[in-house]
Amino acid sequence: MSYTYTPSHYPNTVSWYRELVHLDGEIIGEISESTESTSTRRIYRVGKYFPFQVADDVVDLVSLVARFDTVCDCKDFINNGGIK
Repeated sequence: MSYTYTPSHYPNTVSWYRELVHLDGEIIGEISESTESTSTRRIYRVGKYFPFQVADDVVDLVSLVARFDTVCDCKDFINNGGIK
């Protein structure tokens, strides 16, 4: 499995940290900074995307899987199979 990460921004003015997680070219989840983060204590969440049928369309919902203090810890969790 080959995970890659790309920086992403929320579609509004929120400036929280966010990276999309790709597996073999497909977006499967994200790493995002929690709104509970403070300047002295950062909280990062790992989320996995799940398709959800809405009328005639499919949208991706995010299911939060884990929380960590660093982005590096999030990536270690993912790279070790945390959101297969």
